[in-house]
Amino acid sequence: AVRAIVSLGTRAFVLTNAAGGVRPEWKPGTLMAISDHINLQGCTPLIAWKGMPRVGNPAPFTIEALKVRNLKSGLLFYGTGGAAAVPFQGGTMCVAQPVRRTVLQSSGGSAAGNDCTGHFSYDFNAYIAGGADPALIAGQDVRAEYWSRDPGSPPLNTNLSNAVGFVIGS
Repeated sequence: AVRAIVSLGTRAFVLTNAAGGVRPEWKPGTLMAISDHINLQGCTPLIAWKGMPRVGNPAPFTIEALKVRNLKSGLLFYGTGGAAAVPFQGGTMCVAQPVRRTVLQSSGGSAAGNDCTGHFSYDFNAYIAGGADPALIAGQDVRAEYWSRDPGSPPLNTNLSNAVGFVIGS
């Protein structure tokens, strides 16, 4: 839809989200930055989530990236410093410093060719429970965004998804 609007000569427009968000303090009408980075295959990797972020919750809170290039490596950046909009490797880093990262993952997807059937998924509740980051406590505001390899994409053969923000519950 965005490409169609731009092809008609539109230079600026406002996107809204009537579906709401994962933060109750974000009331209707709250403005949010939307950022993405189209990969070399012409797809826009999208972040998604399932579950609720909670300390001690045995149920998963998975943060996912959809529509990423198949058979490529990637990882989840996250931070507790709030939102950002900083140029980063040809895209926009939406996670403010200090930034932490999770382990490297493989996107999977189609076994041959180059397409956007890849997918990343990370259980953030399991990560919280593991205690690797003592800043991840109840009430903590977190931003997260996926980074992945995108061979041939200037300037550094990488790609970023959009980002998600959430508060860890108790």
